[in-house]
Formats: sequence, C-alpha cells, structure tokens
Amino acid sequence: MGTTLINSEKNISRAESAKRNCAARLAAITPLVFMAVYLYGWRALILAGVAVLTAMACDILAAVIQRKPWDYQEVSSLLFAVLLVGMMPASVPYHIVVLSTLTAILVGKHIFGGIGNYPFHPSALGYVVAVISWPQQILNFPAPFYKLALGNIVKFTPSETPAQIIKMAGLPNISKIYRLMGIFSGPMAVNASLVVAACALLLLAVRKFHLLPALSYLGSCAAVSWLFPRVSGIDRMDLLTDELLCCGLIFCAVFLVQDEICGARTGFGRLLYGAVAGVATMVFQYYGSYPYGCCFGVLCADAVSVYLDDCAILILQGKRHSTQKALTDPMQKEIV
Repeated sequence: MGTTLINSEKNISRAESAKRNCAARLAAITPLVFMAVYLYGWRALILAGVAVLTAMACDILAAVIQRKPWDYQEVSSLLFAVLLVGMMPASVPYHIVVLSTLTAILVGKHIFGGIGNYPFHPSALGYVVAVISWPQQILNFPAPFYKLALGNIVKFTPSETPAQIIKMAGLPNISKIYRLMGIFSGPMAVNASLVVAACALLLLAVRKFHLLPALSYLGSCAAVSWLFPRVSGIDRMDLLTDELLCCGLIFCAVFLVQDEICGARTGFGRLLYGAVAGVATMVFQYYGSYPYGCCFGVLCADAVSVYLDDCAILILQGKRHSTQKALTDPMQKEIV
C-alpha cells in the first residue's frame, strides 16, 4: 500500500513537471512556425491551426469520456500537434493532419492515461502512422517560396529534399547559409537549424532543456555517419554536415528526445537513451524505406527506456560498490 502511494505521488510530480516543460517547449517552437510561414506562406499557419484545434478537441473528448473537467492549462497535446505538423510538408492535405493528430493524441497519449503515462512520444507515433499510411503525401515536398493554394488538395511540382538525395547516395548542392537557415525543400519546421538552435538556447536559459540526451543523440548520429558513411567518394565532413543539418537530427535532439515521460528519467539513463535513439535513427535512415528516420529511432528508444534506466542504475551502483570495496580493502587502498 505504501509503495503504491509513493509511486502514485511520483507519477503526479512527474506529470506536473511535464506540464511545465511542455508549456515552455510550446513557446520555444513558435519561431519555427513563423519560419514555416515565411517559407511556405499562410498554408503552413492554417495547417498548424488545424492540428492544434484537433488536439484540443481530443483533450475535450477525453475529459468528457473520463467525466473530468477539461484542463485547458495542460498544453502537451498542443505541443505534440505542432511538432507533428512541423515534420510534414506544407502541401499535406488537411484531413491527413486531422487523422494523424487524432492518432497522436487519442492513441498515443490518452489511451494510456494522459499526461505522465504515455510510453511512446505521441508526435513520433503520429508521424510514423502518417508516413506509413500516406507516403506519397508525406514524402513529396514543395520548394520553398512556392505559392501553395489553401485548399485541401494542392497541385505542385515535388522538389527533391537533401535527405532524399543522400538516401540515393548523392550529395546535395546547397550553400552553407541556406543549409543553416533551412532554405531548401523538406518538412515545414525541421530544416532551420539556426532557429532550432536558438530554441534550444532559450529552453536551456529557462532550465527546460536536457543536455545529456541531446548531446548523446547527436554524438551517436555523428559517429555512425563518420565511421560508416553511406555515400562513398566524398569528404566525410561534408557528408556529416549534411546529415546533421538536412535530415532533421538537430530538431529531433531539441524537441523529440527531451520528453521526460516516455524517455529515460535518470541522468546516465538519458545519456544511454540519446545514444540508442541516435543509432536507431541512423539505422532507419541507412536501411529503411524512408529518408527521415528520427521518429522511428525515438520510438525504438522509448520502447527500451525503462531498461536503460535500470541499466544505468546497475552500472552506477556497481561502480559505487567497487569504489567502496577498494577504499575498505587494505590491499587496494594504494591503487585507489
């Protein structure tokens, strides 16, 4: 009985912390929405609005079913919706945004008990379902500054993204400043690496950013790209730069691997979590059917996050036990 009460109190505390962190991340991602509007016009803002309204409807529906008052101050669903639509092209039909948001919020979040209980990142889950169900609509991207119609179905000439070029063993020809600013075809809110980095600094300033999973994620991705380049005959540093800046890895490090609920919860566990997510991401980008593997990698790491925490605790306890034994053993004192 006492253990159950303690676990319940921990879950409540974790949920309250997640609410505050999600509110900060929702505010931090706003510049990326404006960047999407700058690159693709008002359609990007309408898509974000459709996703947000759908997420709010899901929260209200869940509250009605559970016979609880709607907590309008709990904005995690809004964050998940904006993250989800930000990983899609500006040409995506509205009904796909609605259906994928319903999947992310109802199935990914509320079916497991809401904030504090979901085992997989809802945005990653919604994206994976969308890209498997509607690959043509999710993986065809308009060029930046292309004038898109505001209707549900948009006619445009698809533009090849750098991630797709690398997938086909090529190297994109994009200027360095365009790489940093994200001025190339791709998901709406993912490519602007400078803006994403500014969002990370903002979150770090308000202490809502975990450095360990972000650094281990990017470090493991960089290590795989450097040690096992998937495009031969070109400079490894150029390929590594394109992998990091053009394949959504920085966006994933700043927003997707930061979640405290579905991710690891201990310090060393977060380090392991980021590394597992990074390696899984690169495996999917190398050998998977889709050019963007971030969400697949995050879901894989989510599936083993509890075990990563357990491994971290065992490793730290073993190290502490070895140190204590060495300090108390006269034969080992000189070595220590």
